Amino acid sequence: MEFFIYILLNLVTSSFLVGLLNFYLKEKIKNNINKNVQESEHRLRRDLQKNENDFNIAASSHMSTVIFDKHVEFVELYYSNVLEVFSEIIESGNDYDKLSKLVGSRGLRSLRLKYAVWLTL
Repeated sequence: MEFFIYILLNLVTSSFLVGLLNFYLKEKIKNNINKNVQESEHRLRRDLQKNENDFNIAASSHMSTVIFDKHVEFVELYYSNVLEVFSEIIESGNDYDKLSKLVGSRGLRSLRLKYAVWLTL
């Protein structure tokens, strides 16, 4: 009988210790996960703010203003040339040779080449 009580006490004690260890490990893991999540959120907010600041600096820089102005200038010139070509295409009919000379003579290609530096930035 004494042996049975000894085994029963050992089982109860070991179950209690395993439960206590299990609780401790769960809490430790949960705290570690929460800490990692908070650190990740902090890094994400910091990186997002850095990217927003970089964008604002780039958007307000002199070079971005020049690039935008050159792009607008190109679009305006190109659009006016395209409208002239279309109006002459409508007037000329379906003569392919005449149309290809017309498109080449308007300098659309040379206009694209002239502004290629500003269009690729």
